[in-house]
Parts: sequence; structure tokens; C-alpha cells
Amino acid sequence: MEKISANWKLTNNSGLCIPTTDIKLEKCVDCGEEIYQVIDGFKCPKPCSCRKKEYEQFEKQAELEKKRNRSERVQRLFESANIGKRFMQRTFETFDASLEPLGYNACKKYAEGFDKHKDKGEGLILIGNYGAGKTHLAGAIAHYLINEKLESVVFITLAGLLMQIKQCYENKELNELEIMKALQSADLVIFDDVGKEKLTEWARERFFEIVNIRYEHMKPIIITTNYDLAVLKQHIGDAIFSRLAESNYAIKFKGKDYRIEKSMKEMLGKNKKS
Repeated sequence: MEKISANWKLTNNSGLCIPTTDIKLEKCVDCGEEIYQVIDGFKCPKPCSCRKKEYEQFEKQAELEKKRNRSERVQRLFESANIGKRFMQRTFETFDASLEPLGYNACKKYAEGFDKHKDKGEGLILIGNYGAGKTHLAGAIAHYLINEKLESVVFITLAGLLMQIKQCYENKELNELEIMKALQSADLVIFDDVGKEKLTEWARERFFEIVNIRYEHMKPIIITTNYDLAVLKQHIGDAIFSRLAESNYAIKFKGKDYRIEKSMKEMLGKNKKS
């Protein structure tokens, strides 16, 4: 490669310039405009109209490609997140914040500030009755992180995960190591409805492995549960609870079952019309 002469220079806008005493400057064969200019005795490239149009088209194409790649990645992230079809529409925008203002604000603030929580390995434990909005807001966090920050999220029930691991023993095409690797590498793992499953010694050991490896690598976990903290500790065991307690914020949902209330309102509305 030829070295650039000390007599040559680079400009911010014009590219590589060379010394010149020639005042005759070439013109574009397409539009007839000059394609060079003289700056301080240097002959520098000058884009003509047709080159500018080409560059604008290139920029538009590059932007479209960027958006397409982002859209495809978002789609892949949603597919790998394992979010059920019913909860694909559970976002912050579709949640009635007046039903659970504390939980809504805390979850939204967590999602918006996920970068700092991610660095510290900080997660959430969402506690409350059935239908209080815990799963909806956990799903809303997943939606926000995938759409806005392109973070990888796994959304699953503990019972469902344990079932997948058991199936690996019966189906050679399934691999427990791949499941554990996905849970280890995801930016966020959400375990929904912890407490519904029966935790045998084997199940508690599998759950401990997941929580512990994410704890050691400072990777956040979100848990939703109907149990209060004392009962949750008894259910999952001291070792798991201790790791969650160190790195997670607990948020108590005080609302009623909004699913039932919503259904009742819709039914009453229909009755009034009929």
C-alpha cells in the first residue's frame, strides 16, 4: 500500500486532498458539475448533485436495512422469550395503573432503568393475590426490554421449566444443558407464579442451580408469587431465598383480582345495553 505523502492532507468533509496548481477541475460526466474544488492550494473532492442523490439513497437504504434487522431481532427475541399468546398484549400501555399504582410505577421504573439494575444483578419479587396484575406487569417489563433495549428475556413458569428438564430425560433430541445455557445467558429471566409447583428435592436442586449461577454472574431474576416472603422462603428453601433477598426488591401488590372486576364491569355494561 502506498503511503500518504506528507504534502497531502485529510479534510473533515472532502476526504483526501492533494497539492495542486492546476485550476482546471474535472466535471461529472452525468450532471456536468465540478467534482473537485481547491482549498488552500489543495485539490479536494466535491460531491456533485448526482453523487449527493446516490449518497442519500444509500443512507435511506442503510436505514431501512437497520430497521429490518432490528425488527427481525425483536421477533427472534420474542420467540425465545417464551411469552404466551395471551400475554403478548400485556404492556404498560394496556395496564390500568389506577388499579395498582405502586406496582405499576415500580415495574415501569425498573424497566426504564434496567441498564443500571442489570449491571448490579438486581431483580424484583412481585407479591400479591391472584389477578392483582403481577404477571401483566412482568410481561410489560419483558415487552419494554425487548422492544426498547433489545435485551434477551426468558419468561416461564417454574413448573413449566421443570417439565422441560424432565422431558430431556425421555427425549434425546432435547438437551438440559442447552436449557440451562439459555437461562444463564439471558439478560433477564422471569419466573411467573412461583409457588404453584410442587418442589421436590430434585426440583429444588434444579431451581437452585439456575438462581445460583445467575446470582454468581450478577444476572437479574424477576419472580411473581402469591406467597408472602415468609411462605416463599419456606417453599423454595433458605439457600435460594437468601440469594434472591440479597439482589431483589420486593413489591407488594394490594389490588383485588382485576381480571374478575374487569369481567364484571363488561358483563354489567352488556346487561345495561340489553
